[in-house]
Amino acid sequence: MANTLAIETAFRVISIALDVDGRIFVPATDLSRGRGSALHPALEELLKTSKLGARDLDEILVDVGPGSYTGLRFGLALARTMHELTAVAITETFSTDQLAWHGRPGLEPGDEVAVAMDARRNQWYVARYRLGDALERLAAPACVPTTELGRHLAGVQRVFSTSDALPVEADLVTLDSPPATGLFELRALGTPTESPEPVYLMPPL
Repeated sequence: MANTLAIETAFRVISIALDVDGRIFVPATDLSRGRGSALHPALEELLKTSKLGARDLDEILVDVGPGSYTGLRFGLALARTMHELTAVAITETFSTDQLAWHGRPGLEPGDEVAVAMDARRNQWYVARYRLGDALERLAAPACVPTTELGRHLAGVQRVFSTSDALPVEADLVTLDSPPATGLFELRALGTPTESPEPVYLMPPL
């Protein structure tokens, strides 16, 4: 078993969590106030509550987006700082993984689903998945123009998004911000990295 920190800052609501040999800790620190500036006090609280030191961490799971510019900057800066100070391993996952996993109840094994996130400037991030005992990512998030969105969503049983509407016809389910604890269940989809790079909802000009 491992001591794993999960950092979720891609969504409107940010959160962190700690898995210590299967026991999950979440902070009482209010992360809705101060957002990024509250991450460090929340981490200190988790380490104190779990009786761990920063060097006792074996892995950091961090969501690299697509997501909020401000949130991702804070979350990835924390992961990088921890890595530089302690050499803890980092595993990156996508926010679309989170939405697909948390939206799966009510669907059948083998169903294909998509996640569509508004990247603004007439563009959308789209990823596709197949459901089973574990989530299978069929296509990583790709930024496509609105004119191609329908083609990328063709054939899926459901589309998950943080938006209330799509510019194309689809069986849409709007989801709120998944918690950091969801990242523990998505570890198998992660990619090891020493320097996680953010995927912003609004791509650079």
